[in-house]
Amino acid sequence: MKNVFRKIACRSTRVMMKSDLLWSMAQRLPNHDFFHRQRYPVIHKRARAQCADLLNDRTVIAGPFAGLRYAREAAVGSSLWPKLLGTYESELRPCFEAIKQNTSYRQVVDVGFAEGFYLVGLGRHFPEAQLVGFDTEDEAKKLCQANATANGIDEDRLKLFGGFDADAFRNELQSDSLVVVDCEGFENQVVDSLSEDELSKADWLIESHDHLVEGTTDRLKLAFQKTHEIEEVVTDRDLVTKQSLLPASVRDRCSAYVQEALVSEGRMAEQKWIFATRRKAA
Repeated sequence: MKNVFRKIACRSTRVMMKSDLLWSMAQRLPNHDFFHRQRYPVIHKRARAQCADLLNDRTVIAGPFAGLRYAREAAVGSSLWPKLLGTYESELRPCFEAIKQNTSYRQVVDVGFAEGFYLVGLGRHFPEAQLVGFDTEDEAKKLCQANATANGIDEDRLKLFGGFDADAFRNELQSDSLVVVDCEGFENQVVDSLSEDELSKADWLIESHDHLVEGTTDRLKLAFQKTHEIEEVVTDRDLVTKQSLLPASVRDRCSAYVQEALVSEGRMAEQKWIFATRRKAA
């Protein structure tokens, strides 16, 4: 009986949460998480209706990877909307602008490549670079291969592995590489698998998950302090900032609440990135 009443309460609340006015009132309540859970599917349904053309086109419309095409309406381990709209991990825009200025990269390695947003996106910008990825998800491998094909990346440029393998990583890593790491707390093992000389083969962009493994950011900075210039970037969870990055064509058609839903990455904790670039020889 308790479950029946709960289902009725959820359905009733979901209907009420269609009202922006009631939602604004609910946010002021001490326990607003329940209302947020009921609001979420409502507002995302509204977003899909208002931006159906973007989903149908499946092309990133702004940001460092504008023009990147998705083979399917799917992402792995993250929301697709921020990626299509170009607001995903927008705090990294200066890093990617710096990366794109570097013409020497012969290889891009992505540990935790998901559907290939970064691996394929960078592969488009560096058409001569070899692309190597590691990810534990079978679906990630399928989607990444499909997205690579959709963006005209030849099969002989792309090599995808399953879960991280230290020996394969060392064997594949070339000089003048860029390594992107986002593997939910496993980043320490990735860096620890290499010697100082091997670390020096590449520039690194690593998301650190201190909330999963305490002290990760400090540990990573220590690993690179002798060989790299280190920049620490804090993830931006301010939805207002991200909304300001939306193209005018999206802001004009969507309410502030829908814009919020579109740019939200669902981050529950502050995270950081380490951008480590090799020091130039004196």
